[in-house]
Amino acid sequence: MKSILLACLAAFALMGSATSLAQSGADKNRSPFSEYPLVAPEVFAYERELFTQYKGPSVSRLKVQEFEERRRLGIVAVAPKISAYVDRIDNTVHGPSFLEVTDLKAGTLLGRFDLGLGAGPAELLFSGHGNVYLHHVPTSVCFGSATRKFVLVGKRLVETHQAITYLNAEADVYGDIKVLAAPDNSAPVVASLQEGTRVLVLGIAPDSVALGPNRDQALPTLLIRTPLGLTGWYVPSRSGSERGGLSITTCN
Repeated sequence: MKSILLACLAAFALMGSATSLAQSGADKNRSPFSEYPLVAPEVFAYERELFTQYKGPSVSRLKVQEFEERRRLGIVAVAPKISAYVDRIDNTVHGPSFLEVTDLKAGTLLGRFDLGLGAGPAELLFSGHGNVYLHHVPTSVCFGSATRKFVLVGKRLVETHQAITYLNAEADVYGDIKVLAAPDNSAPVVASLQEGTRVLVLGIAPDSVALGPNRDQALPTLLIRTPLGLTGWYVPSRSGSERGGLSITTCN
């Protein structure tokens, strides 16, 4: 009888662990904006009243290239006394798509937000007080999703500098790489990692977050944690041989 009771307790413990893991996985993939009202596809607001659906004439060909199409999602209160159109522009050939925020009265472009080519959706959150948040996969390869903050300064939404752009993505080392003490080519080496090592990518250096296909650098500068718990920077131009690098396998 005692053995049966112990078996039942073990089964309940396993079920609890499985539920906990499932919940943690769901939390990891949960949008940081999900507690706010979804007012349009990929657009959130602190309060639903900040956003009005657009019901006017089509703007599909307004200020776009021949291979693009514009769709007006609505009007949002960016800040007190400042409202703006929110438009989605889709590249019908190869992407990427992006969202534009345009001052309703002046017609000036306040901000343009690349939706990226990553697997996860890009999302905008409007506070109504001049702050706009973008959560997306900032590169054309899956480097994990990141949140960026933009503040209305005059007539432009200007990005707020972060120490790092948080990712929390696992990666495998291929070839051999070096981990540096700072995101600088001249920084001391913290650790040398061999091929097959699994590391945790904590974030991207601020100057690498908008990495695009036209830049010479093949990978962004990444802050990583080694299996021994050491932290340091992977700088592609210094950190490895020609065939060395990081292959990120799971995104947050």
